[in-house]
Amino acid sequence: MCNENEELALFLKILGENIRQLRLRAGKDIRTVATETDIPIQDLIEIEAGRSARQNARYLVIFCKYYGVEFPSLFKGW
Repeated sequence: MCNENEELALFLKILGENIRQLRLRAGKDIRTVATETDIPIQDLIEIEAGRSARQNARYLVIFCKYYGVEFPSLFKGW
């Protein structure tokens, strides 16, 4: 059974990978996304690596608008 920290880590990993896959399917490199969304590249790296709850929460709406996806689709696999 997972504790809350393990569940959060798994959630962030899945979310980060889903965001990374959206970027790759859109044919965008991480620098382009950083420039077009005004999200610092270091934050994007942390998000895609599944290491940052704060940045994920802060930028989820931007990702949904930028990639043209519905909010729940970012959580597939959870």
